[in-house]
Formats: sequence, C-alpha cells, structure tokens
Amino acid sequence: MFEDEVASPAGPRGVSWLPFGIYLLAWVVLAAASFALLKDEAAAGTLLWSADYGRVAAAALVLAVLGPATSIAAWVVTRAGRPADARAGLFADALVKGGAAAFVGTALWLVTLLATDMCCRGA
Repeated sequence: MFEDEVASPAGPRGVSWLPFGIYLLAWVVLAAASFALLKDEAAAGTLLWSADYGRVAAAALVLAVLGPATSIAAWVVTRAGRPADARAGLFADALVKGGAAAFVGTALWLVTLLATDMCCRGA
C-alpha cells in the first residue's frame, strides 16, 4: 500500500523495546519486594516510620532517575548503529517508550503500596 506514508519517522524498527522491558521488569521486582518488605509494618500501622519504607522509597527514586537515563542510552546506542538518513525520530521514539515504561512501572508500584496498606490493615 503506501508504505512510505505509514512508516514511522524512526524507521522500520525504531528503538528496541528490550532496555525498556528490562526497566519495567525492575519496577515489577520493586513492587513485589515492596509488598514483601512492608506487609508486616502495614499490619502493625507503622508503615511510614519503618526503615524499610525509606529504603523502598529510595529504590523507587533511583528507578525514576534511571528512566530518562535508559531512554538516552537506548537512543545513543541505536543512533550510533544507523546511517545518518535513518536517524530521524529516534530520540522521540526512545522518550515515548521510556515514558511509557516509567508510567506503567510507577503506577504499578503505587498501586502495590496502596494495596499493601489496604490489605494488611484490613480495610
């Protein structure tokens, strides 16, 4: 059909989803670890004052900073392997994929914290 009109500006493949899938997996691991570490404190009602809550929040902050870093690293690696005429749209593609992975991961983590608090307090 009109392949040149429907093709993305980033080319036929754009930036790989692999680094963003690994980044999202890190958010999933953090969500599972958050539940495992914080369920007892949530049941006792001391969640906000526990040392584990601070560690989990610090880990989430590190992951939040790694999101843009992952996008830029994926863009640099992909850009280096492409000819000059096939580089259009790669930066936007990397930022959109990184933003999507960060949004889904952060939302999953926040829902996990809310669910931990609700389930372990008996609400």
